[in-house]
Amino acid sequence: MKTKRVLTFGLGLVLLLASSACSRNDVGTPSPVGPSSFAVLLKLSASRNVIYAGDQRDGSTISVSLKQFDGTPLVGRTVYFEICDSGHLRVDIGYFEGMERVISRQTDSGGNITFVYNGPLNSEIDANTSVYIWASAASEGNEFIEDFAQVNIVRDSSSAGVLEISANPNVIFAGPYGQREWSTISVSFKGLDGKPLAGRTIFFEICDVDHVQVDIGFFEGQDSVLSRQTDAGGNISFIYHGPLRKELTASTSVYIWATVASEGDEFTEGFAQIKIISDR
Repeated sequence: MKTKRVLTFGLGLVLLLASSACSRNDVGTPSPVGPSSFAVLLKLSASRNVIYAGDQRDGSTISVSLKQFDGTPLVGRTVYFEICDSGHLRVDIGYFEGMERVISRQTDSGGNITFVYNGPLNSEIDANTSVYIWASAASEGNEFIEDFAQVNIVRDSSSAGVLEISANPNVIFAGPYGQREWSTISVSFKGLDGKPLAGRTIFFEICDVDHVQVDIGFFEGQDSVLSRQTDAGGNISFIYHGPLRKELTASTSVYIWATVASEGDEFTEGFAQIKIISDR
């Protein structure tokens, strides 16, 4: 656990299995009819993904989409939601509608769910923090799929900035025949007033969910660690190249971690998750 105060920002909308980067054996190429449960796509987003803890509660709208791989909505499916930390442990920070911290909702005719997360008051937290709205939906048999949306909560108005990172696409396949699939990593770093923070150096790593570096794919130049400076708009964009099929034994996830120095010994972090599917 980091002893310094960390303002963690990042948004990763992803397909996640269990509370860590779990794997499944004998996963076939997804199709709308199976047999792989990866044919079901669960996506979450939070709008806004940065809220403020003040004398009154600020809120974020959580939007959920549950569809088959071909885009067909899954109607009337129950999805469960929790307020957690990044390790998928429940936390007592804010609440959903009805002052609940665990809820379930059914998808509508479009395969969608929308509800509100209400953040904490400034008296309920000691420093800037983040919560992760985790969603779980049953898939086939005893299997299930998960995803999360991160909501960043600002208590200290003197914080250096807001770091957002995303991966597009956030689901790729382990490439056969020497061809690697790739994902574009996009980063935005801005002050709390919304103004871009230009010329700031941000460091990137390929890690597991616990922020331990892993040897799965690489960045440009075949590096697993790199640094880039934000442009005039406070943005950075680069490519993550995924692994080959022969380099994996099962489907997995990687987390692209971004770290930028703040003031003194403090720093700001965020991550984007990429799900990698292997049919081995």
